[in-house]
Amino acid sequence: MSESKLIVPTEEVVEASRQFQELEKRGSFYDLCRALLTDGRPVEAYLLFLATWNFARFRYAVTSFDLQGFRQLIRDLDPVLRRFDGQDLRTIDFQEHRVDIEELFGRLSAIPGVEYTGCSKVLHLRCPSVFVMWDQYIAGYGQVAQRYYASLRVVQQGYWRYERFPTTPSGYVSFLHEMQRRFPDLPTIPGKTGAKLIDEFNYVNITLPIRDMLAEKARARKNGSTPR
Repeated sequence: MSESKLIVPTEEVVEASRQFQELEKRGSFYDLCRALLTDGRPVEAYLLFLATWNFARFRYAVTSFDLQGFRQLIRDLDPVLRRFDGQDLRTIDFQEHRVDIEELFGRLSAIPGVEYTGCSKVLHLRCPSVFVMWDQYIAGYGQVAQRYYASLRVVQQGYWRYERFPTTPSGYVSFLHEMQRRFPDLPTIPGKTGAKLIDEFNYVNITLPIRDMLAEKARARKNGSTPR
């Protein structure tokens, strides 16, 4: 597969956004979290976002979550986050901002219940025009993702491929740079940044299909049959 083919067509992004609106019922929580952030309540915004979009990890840490420590960390990181105000995924030089991104990712992802997936969500909520959210399937983490990538429509059609990004600060920078490269012509959709559109594309075309395949395999195992 040539590098030139690894460009996502604009019409695919538009269609994925439409499907996301149809399939994902948590969209209103995203708007609510953004409103909380705009109202000067960042900690409440981040915690609600983690509770709805990073629930699988956050639920295990919520009873022992260091709320005051998290609040202080958000204050400490604010000067670094402000450096991304006015920036955009389409034009930002990620290499130039590598040190800042790695600091943000490293300190946030070290928090139990936030970790590498929740960290990307916190960063996106604060800087929605720059940071793209990811999860274990989008990051290509582990054998599960690799095993199922070949069945994905976007891979079969030739404008996506399996790539494992380390769930580390440097791995996240590499992921952002690759998303910037693969989506050079993002459409303009009211109320959605380019980074949000990329997340919706990845969610609809990678996360959901792999989840469906895993669910089908689990059902087949339970019924004693062989999954397709």
